Amino acid sequence: MLCSCMRLPYLICLIFLGIGLVALWSLLLDDDAGGFSYHHRSYARCENCHCLTTSERCPVEQTPFLDYPSGTVNLLEFQRPLNPFNLTCNPFDESPCRTTPMQSWIDQGNSAVCAITYQYNSNNRDSCPSTYTLKTYKSLQTAYFDDVSTVTHMGACGVCSSTQDLAALIRIPDMVTASKRCIKKGGMVRGDNSFACFRNMGFSQHCAFLWHEWARATMRDCFFECLSSDLGDKDFSDPETCELNKCLQCQEEKTEAIFERVAGRTYARSGLLSSLVKPCDSIPMIEHDACPTALS
Repeated sequence: MLCSCMRLPYLICLIFLGIGLVALWSLLLDDDAGGFSYHHRSYARCENCHCLTTSERCPVEQTPFLDYPSGTVNLLEFQRPLNPFNLTCNPFDESPCRTTPMQSWIDQGNSAVCAITYQYNSNNRDSCPSTYTLKTYKSLQTAYFDDVSTVTHMGACGVCSSTQDLAALIRIPDMVTASKRCIKKGGMVRGDNSFACFRNMGFSQHCAFLWHEWARATMRDCFFECLSSDLGDKDFSDPETCELNKCLQCQEEKTEAIFERVAGRTYARSGLLSSLVKPCDSIPMIEHDACPTALS
């Protein structure tokens, strides 16, 4: 095979090799497609702790709230922002790539939070609200002093800050595997299939687009690292050192910062656990309420 390949022009050889590797990876991703569930992984732990701690003690008193009733999640999915952030460019390929309206994360700094103010029905303030506005504040303190209903995540608001996207993350704790499945459906060519896959998970349109492009960027920029991790059937992180596998390390170094900046919402920033263990100080204590008590 190799000898035959060497007789072909070098570029053609590389093309065939690339196609073969993509096909191999595709087969690896399809090994349990028949019974796949987005919920099949439990929340990640490091040495029996829900987060990465710098001390010898796990802050169990700061374990995030996890038992959201289905009714609460359904309400979060139903509610809609009156001022959503839209994305018409690919931030992994284009610079600058701005949201509409433009994010204010540059001005707000690292302590910024994204808060939502629910719009109550003036005729029936006891009913659960269906709409809200999003706003970025410089800190938790400034948000609370501004008569805000709730802080929905740390970091500036972005294209995934809606409660609809929060509901999707609560329902799917393992977006690593879910993203791989979506790329399997669309890959680098049939992008519409991959995008539709993310939409079918429940994400809003522009958030689904960002997840889709993040998965493609990771596949492009970390292809060999992720291929080797899949070939070796590597866990997401080492069970002893809690170090991420090569694929996720590459993603963290090359593409994660872009995703976090544009998305706004992530698992950790929203006070949620996931299939990836995160530093304890990066997970705030936020309990999401889809129907907070109406202000008098």
